[in-house]
Amino acid sequence: MTSPTIEDWLWVEVMLVQALIGAITPNFREVVLSYEDSEWVIVFTLEKESNEDREEIIEIVDEFSIYLEDIKSKISDVAYTHARASTYITSDKLDFKVSKARRVIFRRKEPGKGVST
Repeated sequence: MTSPTIEDWLWVEVMLVQALIGAITPNFREVVLSYEDSEWVIVFTLEKESNEDREEIIEIVDEFSIYLEDIKSKISDVAYTHARASTYITSDKLDFKVSKARRVIFRRKEPGKGVST
């Protein structure tokens, strides 16, 4: 097996949502989970630079990693892997390309801004 199963994705998504509870500030625009090069990548999009939000992102990824450890027996070896964060600062329109290896976990409602798929 070279990629996570649907069941893996479900478990991992729930663990990320759990790590996000109480951590999202109004500055967070989007959180995307992807599986790239045998690791989980959590892409955070912020509207403006914020040291507090960057610290929160570090905590989210740490907590997510702990949750992965907790479900190790429930997911495949492929899904039990390293997680890293990538952060973007932008107020441009959010663009998301549909992919089997990417899931939007959080996106704030933004009036007047369309989303292309």
